[in-house]
Amino acid sequence: MTDCNHRKLARLDRLRRAVEQAEHLLPVQGPIGVFVHHNTLHAFERLSFEQAVIQAAQLFDAEPYMSEAAYRAELSRGRIQLVDVDAVLDQEPDSLIFPRLSRGSLRRAMT
Repeated sequence: MTDCNHRKLARLDRLRRAVEQAEHLLPVQGPIGVFVHHNTLHAFERLSFEQAVIQAAQLFDAEPYMSEAAYRAELSRGRIQLVDVDAVLDQEPDSLIFPRLSRGSLRRAMT
C-alpha cells in the first residue's frame, strides 16, 4: 500500500470517528416537516394559569413549581436576577405593616 493510500485511510478513519462522536449529539429522527404543539393543560383552559397548574398537580400527583430551595439556588448562581424579582414584587400592592416596614420590603427581605 502506498503512502498516499495510508493517508487516505487515516483521513477516512478520523472522519468516521468524528461522525460517530457527532452521532451522540444529534437527534435520531430527521428534520420535522410539521410542528404540532400539544397543550398539556388543555383540560384546564377555563382556569387561570396558576389555578390550572395547581389543579393539574393535584390530579397527576406532581409538583407544580420548583421548590423554594431550587429557586434560591438559581438566584445564587445568577440564573434568576434580583432586578426581575423586584419587578414582580413592584407589581403587587404595597402597604405598611408596621411603621417603617412595608409589605413589599418584607417580601424583598424574605427573598
